[in-house]
Amino acid sequence: MRVVNPDTVTPGTVLKVEGEFLDSEHVAKVFLTDGKTDYEMQVLKQAAAKLEARVPDDLKPGKFFLMVLTTGSDGMLIEQPVKVQVNAPAAGIDSRPGTAANAVNRLVCPEENLAVGNGG
Repeated sequence: MRVVNPDTVTPGTVLKVEGEFLDSEHVAKVFLTDGKTDYEMQVLKQAAAKLEARVPDDLKPGKFFLMVLTTGSDGMLIEQPVKVQVNAPAAGIDSRPGTAANAVNRLVCPEENLAVGNGG
């Protein structure tokens, strides 16, 4: 893993990671780790040079490194040289997909309004 975007997130954010050998043939699972505890991420997309994974919804604020579990019977946990700062969500705002705050954010985009039939 070479690059992660965004590098400052809140729980529920989707991380986009670039690197090498990130496909499911090489990477079985992806984690965020603070060096003491490992938090498994939900992998959404996987390809040789790109991977997308969701930050766990219940993750506490802090600085975390990405870590992968390699595939195979001798799978290894390998901490990566990229880190993410997880911040607490703004008080009372839940911007995860499917939430009211996320829906409000979509309403400011005219193209999406037309796509869902909200006029224009």
